[in-house]
Amino acid sequence: MACWAIRRLLDRAVKLGASRPEHYLLPTRLDRHTWASDPLCGGSGWDPTHPQTSWDAEWGEVRKQAGIEGRRFHDLRHSYITRAAEAGVPLMVIQAQVGHMSATMVEHYCHISQTAVHRAAQLIERQSPDLLSRLGLNAVDERQGDQSAPSVSSVDHPLTSGDRGRLGKKSSGYVQ
Repeated sequence: MACWAIRRLLDRAVKLGASRPEHYLLPTRLDRHTWASDPLCGGSGWDPTHPQTSWDAEWGEVRKQAGIEGRRFHDLRHSYITRAAEAGVPLMVIQAQVGHMSATMVEHYCHISQTAVHRAAQLIERQSPDLLSRLGLNAVDERQGDQSAPSVSSVDHPLTSGDRGRLGKKSSGYVQ
């Protein structure tokens, strides 16, 4: 998908005349420069020697079509990093994909959902029944719906109730 997007972006740049190394991949659209004091005012077409400075109108249309009104483009970065982490993509891979220089920055962008936290607890329950019995807990067979004993996923836990700290928070911009 990323390679396809890059090819499309490069094809678009070439069509707009941005084909030299010093040209911008996203050139400015001259008819958007309407201030009389702007040296680019009055032009038409595209100027590959100046970067696009805003894409509010385009982003608004994308949001409308995707049904994610009220979100910033940057919110997609948080969403991608979170979903990759929840899918089990190694932190180092996510870090390389998004261009972060440190694992700390990836952690800042990651907002693990409660569903993912509960899935992890259930996985531990299924794979470690002896550990649960040592803790005085019984594994719950989800197929039978055994509610007679608490399971790890239902025990009050700092990551699953109350103030969950950084791992449980969702940014207001997280795209569900």
